[in-house]
Amino acid sequence: LINMAIALSLFFGKVTSRLFLGRLRESEVELVWENTAYAIPETCLALTIFRDQLNPSVVGLFTTLLFCKIFHWLADARVEHIEQSQETSRLTHVRVSFLMIVLLV
Repeated sequence: LINMAIALSLFFGKVTSRLFLGRLRESEVELVWENTAYAIPETCLALTIFRDQLNPSVVGLFTTLLFCKIFHWLADARVEHIEQSQETSRLTHVRVSFLMIVLLV
């Protein structure tokens, strides 16, 4: 059951990434790996505070928090890339804008 939840989370992350950002650049992948190396232990330490109330819904909420953090990092990196890029399609602007709106809600 837990393996299925992890697989579905990774699948959801890949689909969301492709939908809003397209193919990730190498620098974006590196950014995610670097920041995730700090965010996961930080999240695990935060979970120890809630060990008495630890149930699947709390784990789900912390997983959602981790996904939101990752997509915020990616949106920030993509906006920086768009600012530095000479030619960027309107589709890229729309996709990143829509991602930021989804993250805002």
